Parts: sequence; C-alpha cells; structure tokens
Amino acid sequence: MKQNLSDISDTIPYIGKDSGRIEGIFQSKGLQKGRAVYLTTLLEEDWNKCDEDEEKKFWALEHGFLPGRIKLYNLNQTNYLNYLSDMDYFRLHPINNHFAIWINDKLTLKYVIPSVFLTLEGRKLSIMPEYYLYIENDGRYSYLMDSPQWISHNKDYLFNLLKQKGKLALKPSKGAGGHGFVMLEYIAGDLYVNFKKLNKSAFDEFIESLNGYLVMEYVEQHKALNPIWSKSVCTLRVIALKRWDNNFDSKVDIIVSYARFGTSKSHGASNLSSGGVAIPFDFNTGRFGEKFYQYQKYAIGGEISFMRHPDTNVSLTGEMLPNWEIIRDTVFSVCNYLSSLEYFGFDLMVTNDGVKMCEINTHPSLDYEQIMCGPIMLKKEAKEFFEMKLRQKI
Repeated sequence: MKQNLSDISDTIPYIGKDSGRIEGIFQSKGLQKGRAVYLTTLLEEDWNKCDEDEEKKFWALEHGFLPGRIKLYNLNQTNYLNYLSDMDYFRLHPINNHFAIWINDKLTLKYVIPSVFLTLEGRKLSIMPEYYLYIENDGRYSYLMDSPQWISHNKDYLFNLLKQKGKLALKPSKGAGGHGFVMLEYIAGDLYVNFKKLNKSAFDEFIESLNGYLVMEYVEQHKALNPIWSKSVCTLRVIALKRWDNNFDSKVDIIVSYARFGTSKSHGASNLSSGGVAIPFDFNTGRFGEKFYQYQKYAIGGEISFMRHPDTNVSLTGEMLPNWEIIRDTVFSVCNYLSSLEYFGFDLMVTNDGVKMCEINTHPSLDYEQIMCGPIMLKKEAKEFFEMKLRQKI
C-alpha cells in the first residue's frame, strides 16, 4: 500500500546544495527532527555513491526509497511494494511512543529487567550482564548495582576491577551499531585495550578519556560458536512485533532473526556497520540458513553474500543455534513483560548456559534485513502491522 507521504522526490533539487531544506521537507512529511537529519545524511551519501542513472534514482525517490536500494533489493516496478520503504519506516519513528524510554538507554534497561527473570516457560534466568560502573559525561564515576563493594572508590577502581575480572566490556550508554565498543583485558600482568597492549600510564590516560560509558561484564559466547569467530562475541538480532486481535490479548510475531559474527575488519565488534557478517536463522526451528551477508562497502569484490565466513572459512548451513529453546523463551517472555511496548529489536548473546541481553532497539535497521530474511511486506503479520501504523500517521 503506497502512502502519499512516501514521495521524497521533491528533495531532489536540494541534494548536495541545501541540507536544511531537505530536513524541512522531511519534517513536513511527519519525520521527527532527529530522524529528518539522519535521513538527509543518508540520502546525500547514497545519491553520490549510487551508480544508477538519474531516471532510476528519481524513480526510487518517488517511491520512498534511497537510490541504493535499487541494486540492494533488485528493486523494480513489479516488486517495490514487497519492501517497506525508507521514508515510511523513518516516518514511523517512534513506534513505541513514550514507552521507548524503557529501552532506549542501556542503563535504564538494566533497571527495568529484574536480576532474576522468570520466563513464560518457568525458567529463572539472569538475562542481563553485570553492570559495574557508569562514567558520567563529565568523567565522574557512578557505581552500579553489580559493583564489587570491596574495591576502593578511587582513580584505580577500573584497573583493580579489571585485575579481578580479567576482561571487561565498555559501551557508550547511548551508542548504536557497535561503535565505540571497548574490550579491556588483564592477562598475566599485561593490559590490553581492544587487543592493543598498553602500559599502565597509557591505560590510565585512555580511561580518563572515557565519558558517557558503561563498564560491564564481558560475556563469553557459547563454545560452539568459537570456530566461526572467537575474537568477538556473536550477537543475535531478533525483531519482534506485537499485534492485538482484540483489546484483551496480544500475539508476538518474529519478523527478522539472524546471527552476527565479527571479522578481521570489525575491530572487536560483530555489528554489520562495523564490518561484521550476518547469517539468518529460522526462529521457529533454530537452524541457520545457507549464506553469510556483509555490508557492500566491506564485502570483497562487492559480493554481499557468501557460503562461508570470510576469515575462518566455516559454513553454518543447516547447523543448529545453541540454546535456541532458551533464546525463544526469553524473547517471548521479555515481550510479554514489557507489556506496553509493541516493537522490539533484540540484541542477544548466546552463552554456554543460556542467553544474555545486550540491549533492545526501539527502531532497528530494516535495510539488509530485507535481503537476509526476506522482504518485510511479504510477511502477513508485518504487512498488517506496518500498514496499520502508517494509517495512524496520516
């Protein structure tokens, strides 16, 4: 169902000339200011990189898509309705309305989810990593719920915590896409920051540079995943939506599910935006698909899909995701627990004994996802959900 407000072709005269005018046009079509700025940046970058002729670029914009989607989706007049357009998806932000505050911030989510979480199937799980410290934007330390009380609160707190734990994960509180992730290690008296060895003086200098960072437990991935890639933790992306057939009961549907692995290009992260690779898995069976995928800008020879991990040459075709039943139970249980939310972009880590939750995104990406897991608007539940949300925006 094409929405009249999807048409962004009237931005064409201003591309590369007047970003402010484009942002204003986007806001007039229902985008929030932040989304309008972000989409403007994407459009200007995409317009310059896209090697399609201008007629095709115009056609894509007229239907609400960034020009680069022509090649990515093999987009044409007969199939464009199968895909949720960029403009429509950006206009839907924020899908979770004011309840998004529960999950928008990683620290807030830690306070929202109980330390012992009872699932729908009766499991008692600790699904959140331990949170030790928040380094405020001005550099002050806020000691969190899992902070060891016997470690003195002074300038060496983080150093002493690392000596005790051996490995720590540091993340920007409001970061996205794996950007800014830091892994600290203490091995036989030596200090490492993202695998780079530092002396104590350089380590202290690095720590002093951190602002707005969470210091957390470094979660080790399930041992069965190490042969695929062991230098960073595999993370699962699961996108779920909630539908009401009446006012009294809801149903959760999974519309996207894939696993992300690091590569030699991703610098300690597994995210696609950092150079990682992804492989879809069937959420109903837990079995991996055939192909890995990688963002085109990182892919060798421009090929975005391939049968084996580009560094380790491992195939996952038909293999089973470890702890799939626990993962499934956790996803449905959290959707049920966060009862007022209706759209979830889960980031999960598979551990030897269960699962840990990195975060929940309130508006996860849906570009390469529509390649890996199929066009969104061909999924009945997703089509009904997004069309209903779009009608509410008109």
